[in-house]
Amino acid sequence: MRPAFWANKTSFEKHDRMYIPDEYYNWIITASTSFKYSVRIISRASREILDYKNWWTVWYKKNTVSIESVTCKIPKSQKTQFTIAKFNEFMFHSEYPGCIKARDFIDGLAIHTFVVRTSSRLPIMPKYSAYISDIIPINIKKINDIKKVMQYIPDEYAEFWNVLCNWPTTNSDADE
Repeated sequence: MRPAFWANKTSFEKHDRMYIPDEYYNWIITASTSFKYSVRIISRASREILDYKNWWTVWYKKNTVSIESVTCKIPKSQKTQFTIAKFNEFMFHSEYPGCIKARDFIDGLAIHTFVVRTSSRLPIMPKYSAYISDIIPINIKKINDIKKVMQYIPDEYAEFWNVLCNWPTTNSDADE
């Protein structure tokens, strides 16, 4: 089954380049001839982008060891740490909230159980916006990359990119 944005192939073929967010909006809206899809534009002022980065650490553990290897008889080097990239199969069950069972391979024999939640209470969704300011600083490296390709952007779209290039900048890679 094709994704929704392939519903009207001719719509896609008409747009070999898109320069501003409004073009993506219009393309997605017109991709379906039945208009059964909707697009919601999220603005910084609407405060709809929530602060999950600081929220999840209140409710979930950053590092956890499997229940099977938590005993003191197992050396620290042999304890199984939870890392999402290490396992290929994950199981959740409503009877054990906050626990994940993981296997190294799909249908593998070894099962590791991890308690990932910090408490038995249900997590409350964050109520704070991720961004306080209406203009979010952009990494200076990204601004410099945009300036390098500005010569290839048609004049009718240049104003959007010029405004963006004048936004506050940051040197921190942590802001990525």
